[in-house]
Amino acid sequence: MKKKYVSLCLIGAIVAGLCLNLGIRMYPAAKIGVEAEKIINDLQWVVPLTDENRYQKKNLGEKYERIRIDEQIRPRELKAEPYKIVKDGWIRYIVNGKGERTIDIHDIYDQIDDYRHVAMLPIDENQEDWDRIVVLGRDYQPIFGGAVFREVRPYSEGLSYCIKYRYGDYEHLSICSKPEKGFMDEDGKLVIKTPGCIDTSDFSQGRAIVYTHDKVYIIGRDGNEIFSMKARAVIRHDLLMQCMEGFNEHGTAPIYDGKNWGLIDRNGNWIIKPVFGGIWWIGTEFIEISYLYKRGIARFPGGEK
Repeated sequence: MKKKYVSLCLIGAIVAGLCLNLGIRMYPAAKIGVEAEKIINDLQWVVPLTDENRYQKKNLGEKYERIRIDEQIRPRELKAEPYKIVKDGWIRYIVNGKGERTIDIHDIYDQIDDYRHVAMLPIDENQEDWDRIVVLGRDYQPIFGGAVFREVRPYSEGLSYCIKYRYGDYEHLSICSKPEKGFMDEDGKLVIKTPGCIDTSDFSQGRAIVYTHDKVYIIGRDGNEIFSMKARAVIRHDLLMQCMEGFNEHGTAPIYDGKNWGLIDRNGNWIIKPVFGGIWWIGTEFIEISYLYKRGIARFPGGEK
């Protein structure tokens, strides 16, 4: 009997270890399940929670499609000057609308506003450094003094989250130059620093959500903390990336507490307690919710009926 008990304990320890290594979250099923069930029953569902495979394949019919079309944000019109990327052996370079060669790059992959682009820089023919990024202006020349970044996001409310190398430019970057995290203004100056953060939302409604490994805090445009909350578990960057949203017009935002996603108001109160696997905005009146391998669409609590 004792040997059998020891064997079961060993099997349990092995299973728990595998779950941790594979990123499988083990919660008290009864407690979370009862709380989630009450929240699910209180929400107004326009598309009920449905198995994810069926959800993806069938798009849940015309109602789902109509919500998506009506509520989606229209893409911005591209206002930049024409350009083309020319490949010469292993080198790629940009030729602007005047036929002038401007800068050697790996590729252009994003915009930060209507005319400024983000480009990755190569190192040599055998190695490409994906962490060296420059911002190009309307003429496809590097701007912000040729500053080099590890990450640059599109502007929102005049601020762009970035990871910027402190010293040097794209032609002379010291290998000892450490990057700084924060938000830069329209001139490329780092005006809000967020040391220790693992990710942030963009600014919306005058606020941004900043995540560290052990807490979540909300900042204003002056960079000062408005309020914060302690995480229930260590916050992992890979679990943030799948569902990073900011504050909407109602002054609410999805928040990850280290275990699950919920919805808070402007004062940090939970409108929807954190029991879901993901929450995404669909326009201003609907939220898409993931829970236990199911997805659905609910009307935003407190929105128009």
